[in-house]
Amino acid sequence: MEAELRKLEYNLGGVADMERLPDAVVIIDLKTEEIGLREADRLEIPIVGLVDTNCDPTPVDYVIPGNDDAIRSCELIIGTLGGSIEGAAAKWREEEARRRAEEEERKRREEEERKRREAEEKAKQEAEEKAKAEAEAKAKAEADAKAQAAAKQTEANREAAAEVPQPQPEAEAPAHDRQGDQAEANREAAEEIPQPPPTEEPQPEPAKSGGDSS
Repeated sequence: MEAELRKLEYNLGGVADMERLPDAVVIIDLKTEEIGLREADRLEIPIVGLVDTNCDPTPVDYVIPGNDDAIRSCELIIGTLGGSIEGAAAKWREEEARRRAEEEERKRREEEERKRREAEEKAKQEAEEKAKAEAEAKAKAEADAKAQAAAKQTEANREAAAEVPQPQPEAEAPAHDRQGDQAEANREAAEEIPQPPPTEEPQPEPAKSGGDSS
């Protein structure tokens, strides 16, 4: 039982920790790994296979002709593939590290830019609120000053009206005094109006007698 477990762990231990399908599968002995060959073909995973003369290369995508029974041949193929894969993986890791660093730098710059914009927006909003408060305070002070000035003007007008003496009504003159005053006024008006001079009427001439003729 333990031997079977070790065998399964040796053959399938790497598959248990896989989070996604592999980009390719390398198969050395196509007959021995027939189950893996069919599974990779079913999942449409590219297959790199060491194909001997007694194997069918049809399901293999990338055929490597060779002797799958010789240890030196298998070591040569596996070593060459492993070195190429390790170099590409190292290069990929470097690219991935650089990409992640650039991504982190971009995120950092975006975060700084966002904070700067927020600070500017906050400062602008505070300035607008301060200006609005100052304008409201100024308007209120002007309104209070106008109200006080109007109140003072009203009070001054009231005091001035209280100080001005009111005219006393004149007593009516007696009736006979009014009649005498009217007669005096008529007399003065008559004196002022000029009177036209008297016109002289022509005197009739005496009639001449007939016996006086000489």
